[in-house]
Amino acid sequence: MQAPPKSDNGIGVRFSEISDIQKIINGAKPKPSEIRQFTQRWRYQVTNNAIRRDDGRFYLKIDGSYKLLSEVLFNDEKQHKFQIQCYMATLQRSSFIPDDANDKLRVSFGEASDEFASSDWSFAKEVINYFPYTFFTILEGVFPLIASSVKSAGVVPRILNVEIVFDLRQRNTAPQNLQKVYKVIEEQAHKRGIGR
Repeated sequence: MQAPPKSDNGIGVRFSEISDIQKIINGAKPKPSEIRQFTQRWRYQVTNNAIRRDDGRFYLKIDGSYKLLSEVLFNDEKQHKFQIQCYMATLQRSSFIPDDANDKLRVSFGEASDEFASSDWSFAKEVINYFPYTFFTILEGVFPLIASSVKSAGVVPRILNVEIVFDLRQRNTAPQNLQKVYKVIEEQAHKRGIGR
């Protein structure tokens, strides 16, 4: 697939182009090929139409004005939040930071994200803003795993039987619950020989 030409007249990318990219993975079960198309086109837009400002975050120029990247990546972030959060809950915080990130960027990201668990959507949004290429790689990893393994016989009933505990007296019960669900999915993926 050929990348679209860079927009002219200093306006950056047109909103209609962003809307077309957002629609690629609309729906509950995007195909791996759709995810790759989505991330490829976003990599292009970040490289050609986004800037990293002094706060360390990427901003995309759309129709002449800059928008925080996490605000425009999805047109409906609720569609995919759960799958992404489950996957991110299994990763070490250090894995979200590229090796070539300088100390200033690491500190800025830490200040923006340390109050959130790695399974929290607010944390995911900061990964999008600071390290979009890392986030695109996460998307490419999570959706083929989820889409392929959930189809397997027996995995849905196992997910529904996961014991979910909500205890307002304890912190971090939500990430623990997400971890339980993801573990079931990951076990099924390993049975089928799906790599991460």
